[in-house]
Amino acid sequence: MSATDTVQEFKSDIDDWWCQTFALRIAAPAPNTRMRDRFITFVERRCAEVGCYKLDDKQLGILFSEFIEYLGEW
Repeated sequence: MSATDTVQEFKSDIDDWWCQTFALRIAAPAPNTRMRDRFITFVERRCAEVGCYKLDDKQLGILFSEFIEYLGEW
């Protein structure tokens, strides 16, 4: 697997989590794709800060909460 495949898989996993969160947990339409892309970028940056790109549902939930707070700072 190439590095590009790994990055795409990482982004795809976050995208899947994003879609499931809105469809199954919140039961509301997901925001536009631009907001999803911002979330993915936010997660990538946080992972780079700590040097770990392994994520599970709990960690993504925590990062989602931090993302909401980040958006509130604008």
